[in-house]
Amino acid sequence: MRNGAGLAGGSRLGGMVALLAGFGAVSGDADRPVITPLGRWAARRLEEALPGAADPEISAAELIAEVAESDDAAQRLEAASEWLEQHQPREILEAAESMSPLLRTVAADLVCPADPRAIAQLVTEVLILGLPGGRS
Repeated sequence: MRNGAGLAGGSRLGGMVALLAGFGAVSGDADRPVITPLGRWAARRLEEALPGAADPEISAAELIAEVAESDDAAQRLEAASEWLEQHQPREILEAAESMSPLLRTVAADLVCPADPRAIAQLVTEVLILGLPGGRS
């Protein structure tokens, strides 16, 4: 480290660099931080833990199961956004028919923002009446 500025330095990211240095994730100066092996490990784990966008090629059932791994409804919707752009919300409703109540709730959360009218149809046809696929 150079002089007293050290990791906090005068950089706009100085405080963040100093925080990461406190955990041993970086070393060096704020203007030229070096990611340590621990920092690389932590970055990989963080990347694995954060939900990515679901592949638009997967089935609706796979989508529901994949996004259900997140506890946050906004993250689930974000992860499903590319899939929803290329598919009809009805596919999610049909896939939810044979799923657990928890996964049906995830499906409803995905469909509501995509098609607000679909929630009434989901609740009536699939969840309450148990109709397979509902009426078209």
